[in-house]
Amino acid sequence: MKRLLLVVLLSFLAAMPARADGLAISPMLEREIPSANLKLFPKWLTMLERHAGSRGRVDTPCTRSQFGECAADAWTSMLARLRGQPPAQQIEAVNATMNRARYVTDMQNWGIEDYWETPSEFFAKDGDCEDYAIAKFMSLRELGFPSAALRIVVVQDMNLMVPHAVLAVHQGQEWLLLDNQVTRVVELRQVRHYRPIYSLNESGWWLHK
Repeated sequence: MKRLLLVVLLSFLAAMPARADGLAISPMLEREIPSANLKLFPKWLTMLERHAGSRGRVDTPCTRSQFGECAADAWTSMLARLRGQPPAQQIEAVNATMNRARYVTDMQNWGIEDYWETPSEFFAKDGDCEDYAIAKFMSLRELGFPSAALRIVVVQDMNLMVPHAVLAVHQGQEWLLLDNQVTRVVELRQVRHYRPIYSLNESGWWLHK
């Protein structure tokens, strides 16, 4: 992740016009420069391609995990249970479900320093901070949340002095924080120990100043 942060900060070139999505701005995200150039994030783009190609499944045997009797089917089963429920309830359930996963580094799981998992890969193998955030992002997208209301946010944790990834969700007039280090969903504006570096979704990304 540190290497990606350096690439992002050095490669930011083309800014889009000011945002016009009509969403409220969290104080944590208020100073930002938008861009449509997602080519700077190949791991994000290849994850989206793998996810679209797998149709939410992974070719692994059914094994019991913290997600249920069959980890390979757990993601689609969770979505089926949550469809039609109120958005606030879906957000809480998705956050709580994903946070049950074990924290496992990419080197342990994949033998490389930085790998961005699809939700199904996450359910089968657990993952690290961006994998929690991706699984939450894609789950809410499947449940009907628009991409504009969701952002994966890479932050600097000012307490631990390390980079970290979380999910921000726009609901009502607030941005909410879904974080694998926090058990409950909280308002993003209440968080003081994270300094945002950049955020992204399927349509673009934002550099935070």
